[in-house]
Amino acid sequence: GGVLVGPGVEGNMFNPAAAGEGIHTVEYIYNGVLASWTVEVLPSLDATIVTEGPFCANEAPVILEAATSGGTWIGDGVFGDVFDPAFVSPGTFNLTYELGEPGEACYDTDQQAITVYPAPYIVQVNMIQPGNQGVFHLVAEGQPGVTFEWFEGGELLATGDTLYDYLEQELVLTATNTYGCTTSEDILFFFPGVFDLREVVTTWLSPTTLEVLHGVERATLWDIQGRQLWSHAGGATRVDLPLKAGDGWRLITLELTGGGVARVAVIR
Repeated sequence: GGVLVGPGVEGNMFNPAAAGEGIHTVEYIYNGVLASWTVEVLPSLDATIVTEGPFCANEAPVILEAATSGGTWIGDGVFGDVFDPAFVSPGTFNLTYELGEPGEACYDTDQQAITVYPAPYIVQVNMIQPGNQGVFHLVAEGQPGVTFEWFEGGELLATGDTLYDYLEQELVLTATNTYGCTTSEDILFFFPGVFDLREVVTTWLSPTTLEVLHGVERATLWDIQGRQLWSHAGGATRVDLPLKAGDGWRLITLELTGGGVARVAVIR
């Protein structure tokens, strides 16, 4: 039955928005007797999530953002206020952001659907059609819906899954899928015996025995990365090689009697 007086007081109601932030004194008068107390209005909390996505599965971790910072993030791939797309499987799921504690006057929460798209996997590059002038063709292993670009020093050399006439140069191969996600890989193949190449007649007598119509001083076996796997000095026209099914691409260099190098590419 008395009278309330003070900032934000409207009749017998207190309106925090009208009073504004801060500590306010409210007075109550009844029959000439006055009582007063203070009411604190805290800043309003806005949990609206600003981070939207989408993200690619191979993107670097991102800092999550909301209208008001300082709250708690909840969701798969969330570590503190950081989201790591690589930690979750591609798909769509919810992130939750909370400010304050449930039940508190200023508590606020928000959810945001986040999509993570798959990225192209690391590309396998194979060598085809070895030539006699140190020139090869490179082929990127195809993936559904993926396009390829070949770069040297930031300059685009070619598009498509095949790079023709490759000659020992540092390359970057970029694969891009239909979601716009990319994977890049540095490429540098070393081809032994590039210089002083000779053409010779060779015959496979068996899957592991090569006959050369020249004297062979040394035969060497290399993998597609240019690593030496085996070498043998001989002086014979027949070479028994440590080849077996499933080895994949192999390069054989033959140091010929009288000088020069011949090369034979084989897939097992």
